[in-house]
Amino acid sequence: MMGDGALSQDEINALLSGNNLGEVSEENGITDSQLNKIKELFKTAATSLGNVMSSMAGPDVAVKLLGAGISSKEELLGALEDKVFDITVNYSGDVNGGHYFLINESDALAFGSLLVGQPIDSVDGEVESAFSELFSQFTGGMVTIISMQTGKNFSPVAANAQLADKGLSRIPGAFIELKYEVTFDDKQFILYEIFDEYVAGSFENNQNEGSSVKMSDSNQFSGGAGKGQTPNVQGVQFPNLTAGGGSSENHNISLLMNVQMELTVELGRAKWQIKDILGLGEGTIIELDKLAGEPVDILVNHNLIARGEVVVIDENFGVRVTEIISGMDKFAGNN
Repeated sequence: MMGDGALSQDEINALLSGNNLGEVSEENGITDSQLNKIKELFKTAATSLGNVMSSMAGPDVAVKLLGAGISSKEELLGALEDKVFDITVNYSGDVNGGHYFLINESDALAFGSLLVGQPIDSVDGEVESAFSELFSQFTGGMVTIISMQTGKNFSPVAANAQLADKGLSRIPGAFIELKYEVTFDDKQFILYEIFDEYVAGSFENNQNEGSSVKMSDSNQFSGGAGKGQTPNVQGVQFPNLTAGGGSSENHNISLLMNVQMELTVELGRAKWQIKDILGLGEGTIIELDKLAGEPVDILVNHNLIARGEVVVIDENFGVRVTEIISGMDKFAGNN
């Protein structure tokens, strides 16, 4: 790897040809199949990370995957500054091991200024909390996708961030490395995502092989998924529904008697940066994304089912349903 964190021409050629950035060694415990599994599961990582960064720091943050490969601590340290921002994410459940993010100190200061909404010249508790929240949100979203893919039940513990000398960073001797280019304003920096052999092994041992949900093909990793990994999805035939359930309907409704369902009426939404949320106080007006008089959304368990208008009944607010959202509308994404 080059000292400035950029990819050399040989590494770029290796990516274009589908090869790994590093060589597989029998001594480091990392295998080709583990690398391929990480690539398969994290196809949408760059998009997800960009969305989280944009929501917390601003709308102009772009993230691009540069490559994925097997690397060593010695190789990585050669590409880092003397001090690095080290973010660790632990898991509870079916996945165990080390999952890390590394950012050079100068890059962490530049992006940290964007997160906290003011220029900073040192990493303090506020900056650490902002980065911890950012990567907690990112890993939380990815865990949901990966759990659906693999059938594994696991969840992330809150991310922990610290500034450290690069030689004291909490990364293992050998690992799988994903390398991202993050662009904001007129600046760019390299973000390293690290998986040790235990996390890689947990993902490789798929408990639900053959029944995974196919993810988007956008932001494909170098090499892509191996043959035979695309699930075989078949349609399901349902019987036609007839009017009047009679005693059968009364019997089946009992299946839902103990199912909790939450009905929510949503007036609108707003997207704020952390610096604006920290400035909230009494009297603050939050502008929503709906105009006065527009229908409000009615959701059951966070799923849109209808729209309506706000009414006053005696001294209470109510909602008169004006539109039922059909299944086809939901499928077409018109909600």
